[in-house]
Amino acid sequence: MNKDKRIKSELLSIVVVTILLASIFLTPVSAHSNYLLQNTKDMNKFPAVTSRDGEILWDNGDPGILFIASQLDNNIPMNAQSADDFLFEEDTNIFGVGWYGGFWNGEPIDVGDFNIFFYEDDGTGNSPTGGGTEHPETTALQYYQFENVVGEEIIDFSYVYEVDLDPPLNVQHGIKYWMVIQMIIDFPPQWGWCQTYNQLHLSPAVQGFLPAEVPFWTDIEGSCGETVDDLAFYLLGEDENPDKPNLEIADVTGGSQLQVSINNTGETIATDVTINITTEGGLYIFPRDFSFSDITIPIGSEYDVSLSMFGLGLGIFSDPPIIKVTVTASNMDEVSKAFHAKIFIRWIILSTE
Repeated sequence: MNKDKRIKSELLSIVVVTILLASIFLTPVSAHSNYLLQNTKDMNKFPAVTSRDGEILWDNGDPGILFIASQLDNNIPMNAQSADDFLFEEDTNIFGVGWYGGFWNGEPIDVGDFNIFFYEDDGTGNSPTGGGTEHPETTALQYYQFENVVGEEIIDFSYVYEVDLDPPLNVQHGIKYWMVIQMIIDFPPQWGWCQTYNQLHLSPAVQGFLPAEVPFWTDIEGSCGETVDDLAFYLLGEDENPDKPNLEIADVTGGSQLQVSINNTGETIATDVTINITTEGGLYIFPRDFSFSDITIPIGSEYDVSLSMFGLGLGIFSDPPIIKVTVTASNMDEVSKAFHAKIFIRWIILSTE
């Protein structure tokens, strides 16, 4: 082959590769638009995994069937990131992350490496930090890299993944955070994070994919131009008191005495239990405040207390009495119930407030 023919052959190869990459990269936002996970018109979501390795602190919703490109290939180069947000009402330690994703434009693999970036909100409520830059990860609040993450195949080309965060990520209450999950894999194949099935928590997910001319951070559109609401993931934590007592105010009755029954329906003994009974309103009531304390209630047991009350509280010359029963114990939130009452001398009639 002469030199001119070799040059023409090399140019043709470059053109073919360029066209191939362009055809792939220019459709990343609805990355799975040409390939359904299952060849059926009835398929619009795939099953969520029910067994997980920790307490679910945040569940972003069941997975649908669109995969949103979120992949790092340093050889091309290709840096696609998809991000979604979460927010807690209390300071929280996140011990693990689970997510759904899958492959197209190539054969799937069940083991791979992943980046997970956590970003703060950029102040708009709609995007992470780092928007408009080529490498937004330089603004990440926290970064984790995981090697050889094993995916559990749910259906063809579709997997669920789960990792532990070491160290755990501490997030502050009332602050919105964004998370990116990105597979580190050479193309082909392509990997994408799965959208949720018609669910939206907080703001819609966003994406950046510069080879496809998608700036960081751009709202994601599905295969028919619809907005992709969210991405399918869940956050795991650790219950500091996994075996908590669960006390219920089972019964409160009147008559010649006020009688209260407390049930322990939890999985551990309830200790340091206190039962407070307070009364508001009424012309003259005694006692108005009374406590039973230092009580222990075994698992599956009932504890009864009774209280004699004296007074005039018919709601004629004063506000109608309201009797409130409150129960507290170690390692559990308090529970309470309130009742309207009529009290005449030593006789108590109750009705639920």
